[in-house]
Amino acid sequence: MQYKKVNGVELKRRFRGDEEILKDMIDLFIEHSDDLVENIHSAITTEDGVNLKLHAHTMKGILNNFYAIKASQISYELEILGLKKNFSVARETFEKLEEEIDVILSDLLELKSNLNSNSNETGH
Repeated sequence: MQYKKVNGVELKRRFRGDEEILKDMIDLFIEHSDDLVENIHSAITTEDGVNLKLHAHTMKGILNNFYAIKASQISYELEILGLKKNFSVARETFEKLEEEIDVILSDLLELKSNLNSNSNETGH
């Protein structure tokens, strides 16, 4: 199965034998992704460079866990923009991140569904 924004092959390899942890990570991201995105958006709206840097850095780390390289790079750009207090560019960059996150969420739901199907097929 080929996903658009996450590296499902690498994720499955990394968590082979312990897919419950991967499912838990997916669930946590799905549950908290809106808050994470909102924190970044709020920092941009209030022109708070410190919090933009912090929340973009947090998002970058989480996205790296899913091998979502492009979204992770966008988060890094936001982190630097927060450091430089460049909010006009940050607004445009944030829109790109939102688009990426939408697809990542879809990929992760599909991946989790595939993990559940595989577990059912093997009797787990």
